[in-house]
Amino acid sequence: MNIKTTPFEGGFQMVISPDRPKPEPKPETIYEEHGYTDRQDYLECLADDYGVDFATVSALADMLGRNEDFDGLVTELQDNF
Repeated sequence: MNIKTTPFEGGFQMVISPDRPKPEPKPETIYEEHGYTDRQDYLECLADDYGVDFATVSALADMLGRNEDFDGLVTELQDNF
């Protein structure tokens, strides 16, 4: 609740207004939801976890597309590296 006083002839007037609604929090990205700062951080961690250089993981991720980052990409790394 916001309380505001404003002067007027003969004294002050008190105006009480309801709080403004708080803005919705920024939605997290899928990477943030899984504990990474962004896609690059996620791919770097995958490269480290599977002992594959980042360039290879990045190229494979680009080829498969973002929609496969947590499924097809991981399967590909598990099966082939």
